[in-house]
Amino acid sequence: MYDISSFIPRATLTDLVPRSTKGQFSVVAKENNQSELLIFDIGVLSQDYLAYPLDIARRYQGTIGGFQWSLNGDFGLYVDTSGDLRRFEEGKEQEIILRSGEVTSISRVVDSNQFIATLDNRRLALLHSSEPGHGYRVIFGGGRPANPDHFIGDETSSSSWGVTAFRHWYDTTMPWYESRIIFVNDQGEVIGMLDRPNTLYSQPRFSPDGKRLAFISSATSRLSIYLMDSPSATPRRITWSDHDYGDVDLGFGQASFSWSQDSRYIYASRNENGFARLMEISIDEEKEPREIAKGFLDSPIHLENTLISIRSGAKTPTQVVAIETTKGASPDELKKIPLFFAHSRDIQKSKLTEPELHILQVKETDQLVINARITRSSTANTIGTIVALHGGPIGQHHVRFDFRHAFYNSIGFDVVTLDPRGTSGYGIDFIKALNDGFGDFDVDDVTMGITKLIETNKISLPIALMGGSAGGLVALRVATVANLPIKGVIALYPVVDLTALSKTTHRFERNFLNIIVGDPIKDKEIYLKRSPINETKELKVPVLLLQGDQDSVVDADTTTEYAKRLRMHNKNTSLCIFTGEGHGFNQETTIKNETKEIVNFLFEQCGFSNPMDHDLNVN
Repeated sequence: MYDISSFIPRATLTDLVPRSTKGQFSVVAKENNQSELLIFDIGVLSQDYLAYPLDIARRYQGTIGGFQWSLNGDFGLYVDTSGDLRRFEEGKEQEIILRSGEVTSISRVVDSNQFIATLDNRRLALLHSSEPGHGYRVIFGGGRPANPDHFIGDETSSSSWGVTAFRHWYDTTMPWYESRIIFVNDQGEVIGMLDRPNTLYSQPRFSPDGKRLAFISSATSRLSIYLMDSPSATPRRITWSDHDYGDVDLGFGQASFSWSQDSRYIYASRNENGFARLMEISIDEEKEPREIAKGFLDSPIHLENTLISIRSGAKTPTQVVAIETTKGASPDELKKIPLFFAHSRDIQKSKLTEPELHILQVKETDQLVINARITRSSTANTIGTIVALHGGPIGQHHVRFDFRHAFYNSIGFDVVTLDPRGTSGYGIDFIKALNDGFGDFDVDDVTMGITKLIETNKISLPIALMGGSAGGLVALRVATVANLPIKGVIALYPVVDLTALSKTTHRFERNFLNIIVGDPIKDKEIYLKRSPINETKELKVPVLLLQGDQDSVVDADTTTEYAKRLRMHNKNTSLCIFTGEGHGFNQETTIKNETKEIVNFLFEQCGFSNPMDHDLNVN
């Protein structure tokens, strides 16, 4: 029997925030639909913590904005699953501070016990008091129409500057193509703006002393960190490597960098071809950044010469870790103390493998280069290869701990991830290279990338393709148009009908297809040509479709219709609809059922050998 139990994460970790006046920090751990606030003592740094059950809204791993402590640490505010704002204080009832049903994030004003809340990602509200009944005042976005034309988030405030800074973009574009940072005073007057055509601005973050603002910008294509020393100062760039700091974001609250407690350094994750390392960057001295640790370290916070972060890597299951930041020490000399594990301790790290990076020149004529990362099977005999294609389509399979990939490695599969045009992590220009070409350019890149890996004997045959969302469309189209030794496609909540998607997807992405495909009316034929639902007769291999019935991005009815059309042409088609799941599967029962369906599909429908002759059930 194949056992995925030990690989499944037991918690999603978010909202790692300091409670510095109390010598503590906290993190939110969400398991299924239950969440707890875990409070650690910075002076002890052990796996002992206080746990309080809180009804905190679900957020992406490593993000912030769901929970925040007051300046003196006496209480915290958090966004609950109903979109209301609640007060947390040990030993007291969790009172509702703001009953609106549309609070999306909360942050504290630097140097003050005031708070700033974002409402429905379109309005900013200033909370004058932490006590119930004192209300709030909208300082940006009030009086807007019922269907607003913008999004805002990542709010931060400084009493020293007398401003609130936040990220803003219009819904006619996407934030990685063009967004800005707006400054408003307490009266809601716009008093400044960082804005440049076709440029990303994100993650505004005031220093602990409130005197400087750091942020990320794509002004040079690469995502770099900039500083402003005053509201009127010209921003200055402080990171100069040919790598991205931070990432483009499909949500809110990304926290890829933070300030040191003394406001002299910035700690930031640097993306290096999908791998990462955390760097310490001096804001006053012109010197090379210092490496602190390898791996992706999200939401770093600095307290008492210790860095706390959510760390993840290919051989490092996701965990909260404390790292000493002793000056002059090498990364290997810096003491690292794991404090909380998001995964079972039963994972055998000896069976986890580090990916190999392969740089592929897939087009000689225009020097197009894409990267592939291969994680080898941890078994004696390799069954074949799963090529995993990211969604987005501007995502990237970062070298974090991917429990699904680790599981497939453990049962005999190599796993390959590819970065076709449109992938993030290589600067905004590489993302824009997919404009007008989604479902075409990336299909070519994946086809040529796999061909190159086969020709150079880098991967084991046969091959199965696996992709979710946009990656599902690419996988299905590659299996349809390419002449490759593909045995089957596993498509999770796949985009199969571009025309339908343009009409039904959620507000955040409703104009995205205009950029990466074209105008749905003028370019109707392109939409039809690149939609797998119109190529069912030509598909050459078995297909497994996995879909959530609560998906707000890809409608479950569209996936069901696609399966129906495939069966009309006598194609080997399996369809699983998971109750209560959306665009991504989170429930442990669903993950086990998903894995069971995939394992059965690979061995029974695609013809991969089962050398261990295991029972095809999954624990």
